[in-house]
Amino acid sequence: IGETGLQNFPRIRIGIKDEAVNIPIINYVLSEVKKEDYPLFAEACQKAGEAAAEFAKGMEIEKVMCKYN
Repeated sequence: IGETGLQNFPRIRIGIKDEAVNIPIINYVLSEVKKEDYPLFAEACQKAGEAAAEFAKGMEIEKVMCKYN
């Protein structure tokens, strides 16, 4: 977004919200994954990869979102 100036394009995001964390979200996103959270993070990355592959193969982004959200 910062490089292109565009916001209107398909993208895959991985949810990271943690109500117990009281720091700016950008700092949380850029911090290392906690050891205890790694299995969940690895699973989320796997699903994001699967979603990206389906989109790359031609599945409409709306269908990808419905399947993986």
